[in-house]
Amino acid sequence: MARLKFSPQYIVLLAFTALVAAPLTAPGYFMFAHDARHTVYFMQMFDAALRDGALYPRWATDMVFGYGYPVWLILAPLPYYAAEFFHLLGLDFPAAIKAVEIGAWFASASGMYWFASRVMDRNAGLVAGVAYLLAPYHVVDLYVRGAMPEFLAFVFPPFVLWAIYQIFSTRRAFYVPLAALAYGGMILTHVQMTVLFSPVILGYILVLWWSDRRQT
Repeated sequence: MARLKFSPQYIVLLAFTALVAAPLTAPGYFMFAHDARHTVYFMQMFDAALRDGALYPRWATDMVFGYGYPVWLILAPLPYYAAEFFHLLGLDFPAAIKAVEIGAWFASASGMYWFASRVMDRNAGLVAGVAYLLAPYHVVDLYVRGAMPEFLAFVFPPFVLWAIYQIFSTRRAFYVPLAALAYGGMILTHVQMTVLFSPVILGYILVLWWSDRRQT
């Protein structure tokens, strides 16, 4: 059984993560990515709605030629809350968004490392973490598509799977709310990714249940 303490493998994983996140430390924002301008625009309107007293913003007042549009009845709000946190610390909108994206790189790689290390060992965790980090769609999602919410949704699947594995392997109810929190975070980050990933969660639960049943 893998013990998830700080290890040389994790140092290597952090080095890969710093490498892939390095472009985000450059000045400005990559505005020619597909959705990059929309992300900054939505962030500005989210901040304006919060400052107007809407603790759960739904209405983007500047859209549709100033008539407004209920953007956050469609888009999940958690990525914008996260960016707002950094904006309140003094960063401008592009820098706040990039700070969240850098955090997402580290969180997604760490989550996959922890999950694979728990199921197999640390070396397998390192391979899985780097593979998840450098998966072509994962990289393209940020640097080509500029799809910040969808990119942030990659953080949660490893944590959901890790919590489910812990439920079956330890029989401790403590991990049930952790699984729920990770799944809820994914819903509040990107609904479409949650819909796509939910069959994987169900399949993983069935595999663990069947394996557990065969051993008893």
